Amino acid sequence: MPAFFVVRFGQAVPLVYHVAILNVRSSSGPEHRVHMAFRATHFWTAVGMILLIVLQYRLWFDDSGVFASRQLEHQIHQLRDENAEQQSINDELMSDVINLRSGDELLEETARENLGLVKDGETFILFADPPETDPAND
Repeated sequence: MPAFFVVRFGQAVPLVYHVAILNVRSSSGPEHRVHMAFRATHFWTAVGMILLIVLQYRLWFDDSGVFASRQLEHQIHQLRDENAEQQSINDELMSDVINLRSGDELLEETARENLGLVKDGETFILFADPPETDPAND
């Protein structure tokens, strides 16, 4: 079925639209004619606005919209920072494990500091602070 268009005010308008307007104008009574023309025009305008609002909502506020995407990007950035921190801690711990497996120096240092162990032939001296006395009890 060929589509016929009429050029009106520099815009191509389907011929069916003009036929509908002519039918409205040929109806009885001027109020009926104006009411039908406005109702058809307003209906399609309302449909277009509703579609526009729905699409804008989906673009901005839906689960895959702009705000959700920005929030996910922020979470990704935070998780990458946390992963970098954890990786540096893991690297330090791995270097300690390698040092403990390969040499006796770190093992000996850890035993001296944490367990208070001494080598054969060494003398362990502990300097203790004197206990503080309360001036009220004197």
